[in-house]
Amino acid sequence: MSAPGSSVQTSCYCLDGYVGANGEACVGCVEGTYCRYGNLSDCPEFATSPDLSHLISNCTCNAGYTLAQNGVTCTPCPAGSYKLIAGSSACVLSEADHYSWLEAAADRRS
Repeated sequence: MSAPGSSVQTSCYCLDGYVGANGEACVGCVEGTYCRYGNLSDCPEFATSPDLSHLISNCTCNAGYTLAQNGVTCTPCPAGSYKLIAGSSACVLSEADHYSWLEAAADRRS
């Protein structure tokens, strides 16, 4: 994309969700990254994002991890809890007969 009336190839830039130098080919951002203003960034540790993401808020915590109070990092579910799916939801306390002894449990039987 370029500003109206641009006649120089280097005036072209990538749309959000794509990465590439000005004037060069743009490539879609892949899972686990986000691209803004043509720049590629990784999601925080223990987080992922769908293809073509353009905001850090598109990154969600993996199963077994929950969003920390700072709203950016993902922390493991403590022993005695689990989280089945990716997302920003909280960890769930394990049932008495399925206690998880592991941190970052992604199922109730860990």
